[in-house]
Amino acid sequence: MTSNGGQPSGLPRVRAERDDLRGLTQQLVRVVHVLELEGNALREVNGVLEQDLAARRPGRGG
Repeated sequence: MTSNGGQPSGLPRVRAERDDLRGLTQQLVRVVHVLELEGNALREVNGVLEQDLAARRPGRGG
């Protein structure tokens, strides 16, 4: 059974939408994971840069 646009109606439509949402959710989880990794790397680099800058300042630990 199809609706006006030739798309499935009822349960098949709901299942197809569910499957699409599952796929989008998995993509979003992967994107969030990558962003978390990049954020951690940026925080680490920032710490190193702050230490380097502090060491270069006159009158401080150098």
